[in-house]
Amino acid sequence: MVLNAGPVAASRASHIAGPADTTQRSFPLNGNASRAGKPTRHERRAAARGREQVSGPRRPRPEPAATSRPAWKSPIALITGGVLVVAVVGLIALQLLPGSGHSKAAAPGTRTTVGILVPALGTDITSAQGRSLGRADAPLKLIVWSDYQCPACKNYSETIEPRLVTNYVNTGKLLIEYRDMVIIGPESQAAAAASRCADQQGQFWPYHDVLFANQAAENSGALTPNRLKDMADALGLDRTKFDACLPSTDLLSQIEVQTTEGRTRGKSTPTLDFGSRVIAGSPAYPELAKIVDELLAAAGTPAASGAPASAGASATP
Repeated sequence: MVLNAGPVAASRASHIAGPADTTQRSFPLNGNASRAGKPTRHERRAAARGREQVSGPRRPRPEPAATSRPAWKSPIALITGGVLVVAVVGLIALQLLPGSGHSKAAAPGTRTTVGILVPALGTDITSAQGRSLGRADAPLKLIVWSDYQCPACKNYSETIEPRLVTNYVNTGKLLIEYRDMVIIGPESQAAAAASRCADQQGQFWPYHDVLFANQAAENSGALTPNRLKDMADALGLDRTKFDACLPSTDLLSQIEVQTTEGRTRGKSTPTLDFGSRVIAGSPAYPELAKIVDELLAAAGTPAASGAPASAGASATP
């Protein structure tokens, strides 16, 4: 027998036991059904309270411990270190790059990395004053008219003049003065100007020696402006001052004037000018020493050897 439950009961019965549905579904007492068998929020909360009763309340996850950073990794330390590195690199550049201050002088008897030879034995500058050697009140004066590309000038400078310095200049009897007589070409003029720039730094004679030590074929590139600057580096000159001086038109004018004067005293280089006596070229040392002794005797000064002027060469061979 089927009870007549009215329209609502009939509708509910169609959802419970239809001809093709044998699955038993449950309904909560409060009439709110879960969807597709999923627990309601009320059921989830109840389940959570049950788990807490068994295992205790959930503990918060501990925060990871903060790791300490090394002091050198701090931003301030890194910035400070970077500034110091830049400063050191800048100082090195100022010391080494061309045209930026002093370079370290090369040792005598060595070549620089760009091939500049610094002679092992340079001019004795004990009594040097600018482009002169000796006492200003010496009884005899020798003016050397010279060209830095002249092979005979190189020979005089390296083999004869040092003996004159030892025997006559350092004993107060002779004053030697270097003067430019540019007769070979543009590199001679450039070298003369560079030697005057070195003179402004008190280094005329060392630079004079380096010029002759690096002499090559005439106007072949041995005395170009860049090579002249390399020679300044080899002696440790202040390149900022040297570079500013080198293209000076005033110096070139002075060289031209001096060359014109030199041509009135001689027609070749070197010309050894004692005033009363002018010698073309460079004689062997014994012959030159004899001339010096004769001129000293005429001036009332004993010969370098202490012997009469006719005795010839000085004490040093």
